[in-house]
Amino acid sequence: MDLAGLLIGTASAALQIEGECAPNDWSRWAQIPGAIADGSTPEPATHHWSRWREDNALMEQLGFPIARIGLEWARIEPEPGCFDQAVIARYRDEIADLQARGIEPLVTLHHFVNPLWFADRGGFCAADSVEIFSRYVRKVVAELGDIVSEWITINEPNVYATQAHLFREAPPGNVSWRDAMLTLRHMALAHIAAYRIIHAETPGVEAGDASRAQRRIQVGFADHARSFTPLRPRNPIHRLMTTIDRTLFQDIIADAALTGHFHPFLGGPRISRKAGRGRYYDFLGLNYYSRTAVRGISDGTLPGVPVNDLD
Repeated sequence: MDLAGLLIGTASAALQIEGECAPNDWSRWAQIPGAIADGSTPEPATHHWSRWREDNALMEQLGFPIARIGLEWARIEPEPGCFDQAVIARYRDEIADLQARGIEPLVTLHHFVNPLWFADRGGFCAADSVEIFSRYVRKVVAELGDIVSEWITINEPNVYATQAHLFREAPPGNVSWRDAMLTLRHMALAHIAAYRIIHAETPGVEAGDASRAQRRIQVGFADHARSFTPLRPRNPIHRLMTTIDRTLFQDIIADAALTGHFHPFLGGPRISRKAGRGRYYDFLGLNYYSRTAVRGISDGTLPGVPVNDLD
């Protein structure tokens, strides 16, 4: 097996590690009794917001050449259209410090968490959510694009949509097939918009700056993919639902985000024409955790197999 080019690094979401949260939908969700099964909260996490230099030094000591990091939208844009330059400068310092240590950042723009003001106006269900997300992306690219070359636009939109709008495992915790499909549609459109913005508006690259002409800008999204298998292989319903679950959970969002082809559940040809067919990825982030034993539209585990803390 040829492992040339394989880089081992770290990956984190801002909410998982930063602490000192800006007002966001997950910090509010954590205050609702019973919303999080084990009662954990985003505070204090690992105090990364204050201790990032120590964390970067630890990664350097471990010899990691790459780190996937997340930006917290709620910090950067605490009010609609109002951007916190001190927060942006803080992220810039963190990224520059990583690079000085020989660690290349892979920067995630959205990892499950929304500013409260965005959540309260409907989140990615809102008709103008793509335009609002694009405004945030443009600001980040204008401020950080000269030092960041690799981007993940959105982390696991299928997990975000199903946890938030089907399984009550994340804010806002409603059960609505319409909202789940609308969220997937808008997140796919948001990814496509972000892909175009990053490639068109990265400082220096779009202007043909000779000193940056050789930079390779890469944009993708992190896809949560599972292996779906019938709980009982001889059961025709389980076999049918395996195909349906795979299609609904991961195939339709991947087709929409990567190629601009929107399944009828996500708006069909009308939205495909709006997005424009094409290739909207330079790489594919693949997050693989588990297989699902299927008997219906639900998650499940095969009997008698070892499981981790995520079951």
